Amino acid sequence: LRYRTCLEYPKLDEWKEMEQKYFVPLRSLKGPWWKQPEALELLAKQLDEVGFVIIDDFLPENMARAVKASNMKLYEESEMQEGATTGGSERVGIPHRGDVLKWIGYHGESEASRCVSAFVEHIEQSMMAIGDAAK
Repeated sequence: LRYRTCLEYPKLDEWKEMEQKYFVPLRSLKGPWWKQPEALELLAKQLDEVGFVIIDDFLPENMARAVKASNMKLYEESEMQEGATTGGSERVGIPHRGDVLKWIGYHGESEASRCVSAFVEHIEQSMMAIGDAAK
């Protein structure tokens, strides 16, 4: 992927600091660890200080499988289109990004719409919980 050429990995000392400050405490939590108050506080702090969080096992397995199956069906039925870069045909170089996509509404009757709606609701609930923990 082209965007990977723009990524800057943290320096070793920065990585070690993040490891001790965020990851080690999170590894001690059990069950759906990211729902626990201690985890939410750490995630909120990391999001504020670092600008991103990675939450392993964030999606329930059945939701992840449903989203994957829905996307595979759209792809196999040629419902997706190549992702275009800004500038369209006037752009010098590659006219597409190398991915495929389909815009899907939240309130439709299709399986894809139901998957998107459940996925977005899960993300919104999680972000609200992280936001509440940051207060």
